[in-house]
Amino acid sequence: MPAGLEPLVDMIRVRLKPASIWLSEDKPRYERRDRDEWKVVVALPDDADPNLLDPILGWLIQTETGVPANILATTKSALAEAWGKPSGIGHDLVMYGRRIM
Repeated sequence: MPAGLEPLVDMIRVRLKPASIWLSEDKPRYERRDRDEWKVVVALPDDADPNLLDPILGWLIQTETGVPANILATTKSALAEAWGKPSGIGHDLVMYGRRIM
C-alpha cells in the first residue's frame, strides 16, 4: 500500500466494512505529487446498508483523515458489471488499478 494511505484505509475498513478496496493510479508513479488525490473505489457487499453508498460518507472519511482522496463506494455486483467496460471506473481499474484489500 502506498505510504500515507493507511489512516484512510483503516477508517474505510471500520466504517464501511468493504468486501474489497481498489486504488486507481491514473498517473505514473514518477508523475505523482503529494497533493494529488488518490482514487479509491470501495466495493461493499451487495446486502450492505444503502446509506453506506452516500458520497458524503466518503467525503467525511477523507476529511477526517486528511488524506487527499476521492472515495467512491459501490456494491460488488455493480463493480463487477462495470468491470472492463470501455469507459468509466471499471475501465480505470482494469488499466491502472490495484486491489489493496
